[in-house]
Amino acid sequence: MGNETQLDMPQYRPHEIQEIRKCFSLYIKFPKNRWKEIERAEKNDAEGNKIYQHLKEEFLEKYMPEPNHEPHGATESFEKSKIPGNGNGNSKIPGNGNGNSKIPVDSMSKSPL
Repeated sequence: MGNETQLDMPQYRPHEIQEIRKCFSLYIKFPKNRWKEIERAEKNDAEGNKIYQHLKEEFLEKYMPEPNHEPHGATESFEKSKIPGNGNGNSKIPGNGNGNSKIPVDSMSKSPL
């Protein structure tokens, strides 16, 4: 993993901290019923490294977006949806700027604070 940890904790040896650090994102994203498998992947031996590689691939596939992926989700489906208050003049949302507001403009400018 690179550099040794700078944490000095009597209850954990440096290599134990490194092992947990290696698998931290797996613990965060995968469900709790996978934690035993992740715990085994922490160990720096042949079996642990094999399990870690498998989990890492699964993690990247499920939770990491493609390099050209839209970071805020599917904008195409958002743009196609018909959302009230989208500027088409048919909104029933008060204060949408189409002149049909049910909230008096004067009351919106007066702040109670």
